[in-house]
Amino acid sequence: MAVDANESPDSDSSRPPQRSLGVLAPIRSSFSLQLAVAGLVFIAIGFVLGSGVWAGMLPIWGAALVVVGLGAYAFTHLSQRGSKG
Repeated sequence: MAVDANESPDSDSSRPPQRSLGVLAPIRSSFSLQLAVAGLVFIAIGFVLGSGVWAGMLPIWGAALVVVGLGAYAFTHLSQRGSKG
């Protein structure tokens, strides 16, 4: 079974081409940004709950996830940027 140079073995012409959503593309490709989004979801759930132990804990965990996620993204982005010359 030979594979042409122009064709990858995983390509399937029956699948529609995937569209890249402008704002969501970096989030889907970056685990650190996914952590930050999960943190925002935790914060939102905490505010929706309104009162109780979970309403106090979830925003704190969410804020920590946002800080860690954005910090990791900034660190990797800046470290890769420095190696480009």
